[in-house]
Amino acid sequence: MPLTWVNILNITGPKGTGISTANCNAIGAGGSCGAPGFMGSSALTNNETKTEIFEDTRLSLDASKVFWGKPGIWDAYVGYRYWENKFGTNHNAPLFAAIAPGTSVESSVYLGTTYHFK
Repeated sequence: MPLTWVNILNITGPKGTGISTANCNAIGAGGSCGAPGFMGSSALTNNETKTEIFEDTRLSLDASKVFWGKPGIWDAYVGYRYWENKFGTNHNAPLFAAIAPGTSVESSVYLGTTYHFK
């Protein structure tokens, strides 16, 4: 059977905030970025990124081999993608949990075709 299964799994650890004393001095905060911000906490010091989990799995059928006996020209596929804490954002943070729910986690099924010009 001309089927191919491809799975991509990527786990990226926390990336930090990018906020240092030098960065705070550069934006004119005098070396301290701890002033109260959104929902009573500092928006600059309380934005540590979270571990990001990305998985994409795809089952592909070589349709050109099945229908025309010429492999590698046309593929049809179905896939599933799961991405938690997109770009390191915390899906439990107030911004993503209350104001924009579902924007930090992606879970989707997709269909597609690919044509290879030879």
